[in-house]
Amino acid sequence: MPEELEKPCREYPYDDDYMVFDPIFHRYVLTEAALTHAGINLRARIARDSTVSPEAVIRDVCESASDAIYGYIHSFNLDTVAQDIAIAKIPPFRPIIQKAMLYQAKHIIFNGNLYLSTDEKDLANAINRQAIQELGRSVLVYGTILYAGVRP
Repeated sequence: MPEELEKPCREYPYDDDYMVFDPIFHRYVLTEAALTHAGINLRARIARDSTVSPEAVIRDVCESASDAIYGYIHSFNLDTVAQDIAIAKIPPFRPIIQKAMLYQAKHIIFNGNLYLSTDEKDLANAINRQAIQELGRSVLVYGTILYAGVRP
């Protein structure tokens, strides 16, 4: 196979209008544009007299969705570093993580961040069911995002 066909079209991980890679926490995070594209104008939902800036609320929702999804994914592995590398570097995993985080962001917006609750029932429902389903999708050759294996 020619060398240029073996290389991906772009360097992974990468940022675009809908998702950016956080190099400190080694994870993707949604952007406001992703929410807007999905039909959620969070900025318009924030009260005009809110003491918190819309940017802070939007950032919190996007980061909370990322935290929740990556936390859920990490619960399936001992080697979360290898798992994060796979998510960041394997091209077919990028749209899966993005869609799962969108489902989770909607869940947080409409139901609140249930991870902040002390109620066991809330905690059991903290991850959106559609996000869980999306994360379980299998990608030919690579399997699912949920299992990356354990280094010997």
